[in-house]
Amino acid sequence: GIIARGGLWVRTGPPGPFVWDMVQKSKDADFDFTVADQVVNNFQKNSIGILAIIFPFADWDQKNLDNSADCKVSDIDEFLIKNDKKGRGACLPYYRCNPNDWTAYQEFVKAIVERYDGDGINDMPGLKMPIKYWEVMNEPDLQYKSNSPYGENDRSTFYRQGPAEYVRLLIETSKAIRLADSEAKILIAAPASADERALSFYREVFKHADARNAFDIGNIHCIANDQNTHDCNAGPYKKMLAD
Repeated sequence: GIIARGGLWVRTGPPGPFVWDMVQKSKDADFDFTVADQVVNNFQKNSIGILAIIFPFADWDQKNLDNSADCKVSDIDEFLIKNDKKGRGACLPYYRCNPNDWTAYQEFVKAIVERYDGDGINDMPGLKMPIKYWEVMNEPDLQYKSNSPYGENDRSTFYRQGPAEYVRLLIETSKAIRLADSEAKILIAAPASADERALSFYREVFKHADARNAFDIGNIHCIANDQNTHDCNAGPYKKMLAD
């Protein structure tokens, strides 16, 4: 959760109801907002705003990738539904790379943003607190340049690709969000920490001008790993942005 001026805001995830295959069960299926609507309703009943994360994963889509085998996470990954010991109830699928069908993915993004933007067009029935902040994925750097190979030791993997692939994901997702809601604010995915390994991922991303223009708000996580910065990792991240 984030305590912000104007009230309490909750960051949904990871993971949350805004996962592609939780909304669309197959390429030809209609969008099913049941789970997402429940989450939004529960928060708005308590006057809590949402910062939503979009996950681009659908097993039925990613199995069509040429490198689909490289996109599959370990059987012990904690975000698989079978390993949900924390009672999240909303988990991630096995395959976690960029979409195979970018057009279908962008249609999903536009549909989910349109559902909760509060403009009166195709909105969720009873929507009172629109979602205006969208984060593109979560901690894509987590396994980047990891000291251990992918395998049975990998309990937490959000993304099986690298900075170049995330550049495209950020750009294509941002385009779809802005088409659906020109007022929306886009957050780049937060790194898992502010160490050199994590920041090196984002330095590669920021080499691309289109990627730098694809988000509005920078983002950094502090999960008990700021012992060397003492500022919730904000200092190293801000320095990287300045550079």
